[in-house]
Amino acid sequence: MRTGTGVAAILLGLAMAAWWFQRPGRTTEAFAGHLHHERYEEAARMLRAPSALFVVPDGGLTLVDAGGQSTSVPATQLPFVVGGQAVPQVACDFVMTALGPDTDGVLDTPAVTIYLSVDGGGVLIEHVDS
Repeated sequence: MRTGTGVAAILLGLAMAAWWFQRPGRTTEAFAGHLHHERYEEAARMLRAPSALFVVPDGGLTLVDAGGQSTSVPATQLPFVVGGQAVPQVACDFVMTALGPDTDGVLDTPAVTIYLSVDGGGVLIEHVDS
């Protein structure tokens, strides 16, 4: 009886450890999926204050980074995709970029890049380049 309880406790501990170590990846995947598929309310709920995301009436977004700086992203540039050029002066866990329309492979407007960090089960917008 004691052996079964001990084995169950060890298995439970291993399962909890695996869940804990995989949490940042799951958080990144969930947030990136919400933002890419334009599920902005779900993405906004995952943000840690002071970071914020607001949908504006024309379908664009206003992003607020960790420093309180607001950046507007026009609807024509959406959606965001995972990836972009990380810069050494911004510490982050992952990067997403809104490219917008292009003409012969050249963007019509500059891309908007957001630098994001995973904070527990949430996400922090470290910085936005536009």
